[in-house]
Amino acid sequence: MDLSKPVTRGALIGATLALAVSTGSAQQVWTVDANGGGDFTDIPAAIAAAADGDRIVVDPANGFQYAAFTLNRGLVIRATSGHFNVDNIRIEDVPPGPPAAVSYAHVDEFVVVARCTNEVILEGLWFDSFYYDSSNLLIDRCTNVSVNDLKIEQLQFGGASIGLPTVHLKQSIVRMDRPDIEGATAAAGDAGEDALFVDRSHLALSSPQIQGGHGDVNTYISVDAGNGVVVKGNRSTVVIVGTSQDLIRGGDGGCDDEGGGGCARAGDGLVVLQGDVTVSRVTLEGGANGGQDEVGPVDHFDQLPVFDMPADLHLGGNYTLTLDAVQTGRVLLVFSDAGGFWKVPNTLGPQLSAVPGGAVFDIFALGRTDAAGQWSHGLGWNPDPSTLATTWTFQLAVLGDDGNTYLSNAITRTIGQ
Repeated sequence: MDLSKPVTRGALIGATLALAVSTGSAQQVWTVDANGGGDFTDIPAAIAAAADGDRIVVDPANGFQYAAFTLNRGLVIRATSGHFNVDNIRIEDVPPGPPAAVSYAHVDEFVVVARCTNEVILEGLWFDSFYYDSSNLLIDRCTNVSVNDLKIEQLQFGGASIGLPTVHLKQSIVRMDRPDIEGATAAAGDAGEDALFVDRSHLALSSPQIQGGHGDVNTYISVDAGNGVVVKGNRSTVVIVGTSQDLIRGGDGGCDDEGGGGCARAGDGLVVLQGDVTVSRVTLEGGANGGQDEVGPVDHFDQLPVFDMPADLHLGGNYTLTLDAVQTGRVLLVFSDAGGFWKVPNTLGPQLSAVPGGAVFDIFALGRTDAAGQWSHGLGWNPDPSTLATTWTFQLAVLGDDGNTYLSNAITRTIGQ
């Protein structure tokens, strides 16, 4: 592909990029409402009835707690508005075909994504309770997972530490955009947990807010804290991009304020036990009471652009895309409805996998950055109901004036009503 002559298969309309989307009429939208206003009252029944490529929209039903479900096919499950409450979610053994996606679920226990050879998308998941038997989010042996706008907060455990990270990636290829993760914090004399553990995996992490769990918060015993991010395995490759406002921080060590026993070890911001880790502009910070900002070999390369867009796209809406880059140059927008990773030889930026077979990409030339390397542009979604609950992947590239092409992070979005 010759990037000096971008391919254009859409239309630029004034200052707004209008994306007209066509999806197959065979796809069906099923509704779930615990109050009886939909096709089904529970999610497993809707999954059983749906065909590959169908979409299931779930009504939050005034805070109703939906039962756990397992997704093993290419379906999109999305809240009609806000978040729907659910016990736990398993996404397992998804074969090649349409992507499997879950968007805007408030999860009480855990989410497991395992043994998936197809694309899996997790968007807007929210956890605010600790689960004793596993990590809150486990991704295990999956080749193409996007996690967008994950929020894990206020996790405390009163019993013994389970010794597991809050988010655990094992032998997987994952991209994670705008995660807000707090490692589980001890409340009864035990250690805090690591927030994110990367084990023999490839991860592109953008715009993070991550903090390891604090040691005991009851101030009567000295216990260790958890780390922000830990990377293990000589096959692990991690690229972390963001701005100085983005933060990876260790938890604070627990202190024995009453007995005079001092403070225990604080967590470190980024710990690299094995693997290849590159950080661009994100702030690394050790926790209070002795934590280190970074431990192990970390390559700092502060030139990668950071792409941002709204968390929740809706039909007919107008949105602004923004880019924070150090270098100046021409800007390209790339988007795809096949969910692949875009990679062109001799570019600088996250590379996690090849473009999947049959991927359809559009590339638009959208002007230049300003003198400070900043850029913004309007995005308008054509109000076509057929786009409801479809998924799209976006990425920006800067054709730098220095002769290099810089790739930003990629973002996947599931379209709402």
